[in-house]
Amino acid sequence: MKIEMINGSLPPEKIPEVCRQLEHLRSGVQTRDAKGRLVTQAQDATLADFLKKNLSISMEKFFYDLGIDPQVTTVDQLMIQPNERWLVPEIFREAIRKGLYADPTYRDIITAQESIPQPTQVMPYVENGVIEPEDLREAEDIPFGTITYGSKTVRVYKCGVGFKITYEAVQYCSLSLAALMIEEIGTQLALKLDAKAVIALLNGDQDDGSQSAPIIGVGDTGKGLQYSDEVRVFVRGGMIGRNYTRLLANETGINTLLGLAEHKNPQYGKALVDLNVKSQRPRYDGTYPCQIMPANKYLFVDKGKAIVQLTAQPLMVESEKIIQKQLAATVATITTGFAVLFRNGRVVIDQTKSYTGNYVFPSWMTPQVSTSEVVS
Repeated sequence: MKIEMINGSLPPEKIPEVCRQLEHLRSGVQTRDAKGRLVTQAQDATLADFLKKNLSISMEKFFYDLGIDPQVTTVDQLMIQPNERWLVPEIFREAIRKGLYADPTYRDIITAQESIPQPTQVMPYVENGVIEPEDLREAEDIPFGTITYGSKTVRVYKCGVGFKITYEAVQYCSLSLAALMIEEIGTQLALKLDAKAVIALLNGDQDDGSQSAPIIGVGDTGKGLQYSDEVRVFVRGGMIGRNYTRLLANETGINTLLGLAEHKNPQYGKALVDLNVKSQRPRYDGTYPCQIMPANKYLFVDKGKAIVQLTAQPLMVESEKIIQKQLAATVATITTGFAVLFRNGRVVIDQTKSYTGNYVFPSWMTPQVSTSEVVS
């Protein structure tokens, strides 16, 4: 849909058309896949990006041309206008979006964010396999390894929140001040998604628990988590191609971790000659306190291998006036979820369990060793 400007500006009567186009992009644009089938792909379209891409104008110029000063113009002044009232959900959406993406934990622990055309997604996963590069002579056949793939269905769910603002509030509240308050809605949505991501990391994405995280114990349950237990995770990770540089625990767990002498003083117990062993010393790109984490458990995550976010419907914001109650009501929803990429992309340490029996690394986390390379 082409939106034309007049004298370098977007006329007010075109605003509903622009907003409807944005809603269309968010609800999903139909395209054909490689097999010619129609698929619907939703986009996280923003008003600012739309104006820049299609009209080459900024939000500031757009508001200026309409005579809108965000620090002076109130929400009520826009709501009573036949065309400008369409901008209220867009302004609220941008504020919520800012809070949603400001500093959430889940964005630091996912491998990628993918758009999916429906609330369920069929994903492949590796069940088992051995791939061993071999030394080859000239013209020698290349041996093939074997990998067994499975498929799983992952479902995402709608998450939403609604809020109401009284006429008295919007009558005297500027757009910029309202945006600051509404930003908190996005922050709360982000916390909800943080919890969903942690649950997926711990329990997996299948009801039968087949994709749950491996749980190992500690060397001494009387002492709880020790630096040597962290080292065990990092060494095993280095041997299977995993780098567990994100760590999550509840408030008590993070306090315990940061209280270890090796983290308070990195020189503590360091050898006179640095061995420089790859992945031996734990190094974190981020530690995240998370109250949804079970007590006494520490979650180690390889950001590049653990989970992906699947989004069927990006952030949607809808607003309306409830005249009989003199309220301006707004609802924000997002349809998204998290899927396990590789099961060994994360490990849980339970400091109440001993590293024996059922609480050692599972067999599928054993490093693959080629028999041709074994030295007696």
